[in-house]
Amino acid sequence: MVKNIYYRKTNFPNNEFSNIFQKGFFKILRTHQSKYSHLVEQLELTRETGIQELNLAIQDFPENKNKQQLLKFSHDFYNNRGDISNKYSKIASLIPQKLIVIFDSYFEYQRQIIEIEDKIEGLVHQQYLTEKQLIMEGLSKHPDFIQNTKMIDQSLYQKIEKLLKTNVEKHNKKQRQMDVFLYNYYARISTKTSPLGLLGTTGVHGREMFDLKKNIIMSVNSSIILKLFDRIYLNPKYQPKLTFKLNETLIYKDGKYYITVFNDIAGKSLYRNRQELVTLSENRSLNGILELFKSQQVLTGSALLKYLSQNAQEGYLPKLLENRVILPAEQINIVGNQSISQALLEKLKEISSELFSDEIAILKKVVDLENEMFSWTIYDQLIEEVHQIVQAYGIEGFNKSTYVSIDTVTSQNGIYLEEQVKVVKENQKIIEDLSKFISIFDISTRSKYLAYEMLKTNYGSEFIPKNAREVSKFLRDLAATLFQRDAYWMESFGYLGTSYDHQIDNQLLKLKKDIVQQLLVQDLGDGSVLVISHDLLKDSTAQLEKLVGQTHKSRGYFLQVSPENKIIFNHIYKGYGVYRRRFNHYLPKELDAYRLDGEIVDIPMTFGFNANIRESTDRTLYLPLGDLTLKSPKQLTWLDLGFRLSKSSKEIEVFEKTTGNIVYPHFLGSLITVALPSLVAVFNSITLNDSIYFDFGELLLRQKLEKKSEEKVILPRICFENTDLILSRKKWYFTCKELRVILDKDSSMGRKWLEVVGYFEKEGLPLSFFIKDFFESYNQDSELLKTKPLYINFESFLSFKAFVVFMKKKEKILIEETLPDCIYTETDTITELIVETDD
Repeated sequence: MVKNIYYRKTNFPNNEFSNIFQKGFFKILRTHQSKYSHLVEQLELTRETGIQELNLAIQDFPENKNKQQLLKFSHDFYNNRGDISNKYSKIASLIPQKLIVIFDSYFEYQRQIIEIEDKIEGLVHQQYLTEKQLIMEGLSKHPDFIQNTKMIDQSLYQKIEKLLKTNVEKHNKKQRQMDVFLYNYYARISTKTSPLGLLGTTGVHGREMFDLKKNIIMSVNSSIILKLFDRIYLNPKYQPKLTFKLNETLIYKDGKYYITVFNDIAGKSLYRNRQELVTLSENRSLNGILELFKSQQVLTGSALLKYLSQNAQEGYLPKLLENRVILPAEQINIVGNQSISQALLEKLKEISSELFSDEIAILKKVVDLENEMFSWTIYDQLIEEVHQIVQAYGIEGFNKSTYVSIDTVTSQNGIYLEEQVKVVKENQKIIEDLSKFISIFDISTRSKYLAYEMLKTNYGSEFIPKNAREVSKFLRDLAATLFQRDAYWMESFGYLGTSYDHQIDNQLLKLKKDIVQQLLVQDLGDGSVLVISHDLLKDSTAQLEKLVGQTHKSRGYFLQVSPENKIIFNHIYKGYGVYRRRFNHYLPKELDAYRLDGEIVDIPMTFGFNANIRESTDRTLYLPLGDLTLKSPKQLTWLDLGFRLSKSSKEIEVFEKTTGNIVYPHFLGSLITVALPSLVAVFNSITLNDSIYFDFGELLLRQKLEKKSEEKVILPRICFENTDLILSRKKWYFTCKELRVILDKDSSMGRKWLEVVGYFEKEGLPLSFFIKDFFESYNQDSELLKTKPLYINFESFLSFKAFVVFMKKKEKILIEETLPDCIYTETDTITELIVETDD
């Protein structure tokens, strides 16, 4: 059943965006284009007639100088060489009246064509200025959206500010080069429910009215704060007063120490999300340090330095920290709805207000600014304070646009929202069916099975670790089993393989391909929708259950409801509150019961990503690595856990050793599994479920292309159980060959615009659509992040320019129908529901 419904909506008025698409103007322009095409056709017919009649006339001429002159003109006219009008004037007296009439008509058509070309170019240029002026006026009326560009690039904001103050007719070359950015940004703020800053607002449906102290919340990039804490720990001045613990993953073998660590990825802003193995040779100082930790779990820096000073090895402590042999014993703990800046401030006060007086003074300014009512002036001040921290402590990898994140939330629900929610609830049984069906394509279904087989083969029916070394080895064995570089993980992104080493992989692959084939059989090429029928659902889920048993089914559906009450799915992520938890940091709390047979236990890390600062669970799993920033009343450690075979499904049950009760340790933040270090990813892979990172239509399209490569492929809508639940929008995938011929012509952008429109109409393609990145094939090392879909509507010249830039380097492009429509909408904003289902 539907458990929670959240929503996010655009904040920019839709009518402002719709204004740049002027149907009336476009109709006039198309009328001129039609006249132009007719004149070109008449010109060509007249030219052919002229060539024929001229050749006949030349045959009757005696051999003399005049005939030679006519022959030369005939060749020039045929090849359209030189100034034909001037050359014609020199031979006009030599030809019969009949030919004079033909050539007069030819030159008149030519004159009219030039006249209408000039008219079209004038209209296009005026429309270009009008559209640009409308965008500039729209942004100027809503200055928050100008200021919001600071969150993309600080210098970009300054360029736009200058551009908006300059008369549109006086824009210089650099300002004209921003045309496509202006359109893309305008389309983004109007058509996509983006959570970036003030572009979009998030709310919760179905709660009693509640007060928000603030609806715009600023917070410093948590990665910066965590790296600041690291710098504090590396500062020799502070180390004597700090406390340290031993990395529990440390293993000794054959004269070497092996330590599992979480490190940063060079050039990336996330905090310690790459797992690596560090190897250190045995030495006297390291052995001595390890001996100290045998008697105490936590040591002060002064105790460690005292020992090292006996051997003149004080400089060894930073090396131990950098190699993560020893770790900070102090943790930044976010309590309640604190920001991470405030959590660090409180931690430093707790350790020593006197020692950390400089950092406390800086952080107090930061926290005070975070707590202010939002304004862009306050935002700018906060940016400058953070910039001072970044510079003073040598924190690299950030620019000003990434220093601060902004969340915009609301407590208000509109009537239109109630109507959309009603449609969703009327279809909740079918949505539950979809949750079952999705498990077939969920990568975790395979991961759980492999984990089950690994435990059964290597450990028997149950594994209860006695110490850190045993549990560490078990989790490494699991990771080696689950994260093989065998390309199977690409299936979670919609790239089906051909065959695999594991039988279960091939069985699941066959099930997926059978479903795809049954849908492709329905495709008669007439555009009729494809339907995943209830019978197909029952048959395929029954097969899945035979293979793996019961599956977990809580999903977070990102969807829209059209004015015709159709439900259109945009994304399908895991449920269990993963989306809502970050907003429950500000919004009312939710109950965590998901009809599970055990307790969800969050792994309370953030990896320096603000969207991971969230409402955690009452109990959390404390792993020996990671930032463990989120505070909970109770904690489990990895030594509190046991692992056994499930009796209801082919998966491992994680249980609490003292009670035998099932628990589901799971990182409940926003990062995808492949972005997590394997120690964390392994728990996400064997408990609950995962997200689906592909469009079903694109999955079918790839299978279709495998069989036959075509210049144009049309993929109909894919519906689930009935035509009112749309799993994938209609798509067109086609070569850019003919488009490139048009765009490579030596003609104006206005002429190219109209020719491209003509090509789209001739090919039966829509004139408004979303254009998407699409890759026919991928290898396991490919970049998976793609450009966000862009709304294109050929009623706008600037939109056409954006289309041209997008397709410049493409051999083929994928476009998708706009459903629901995103201009001239019934409401003045675009709303997307996030519907979370139970397990």
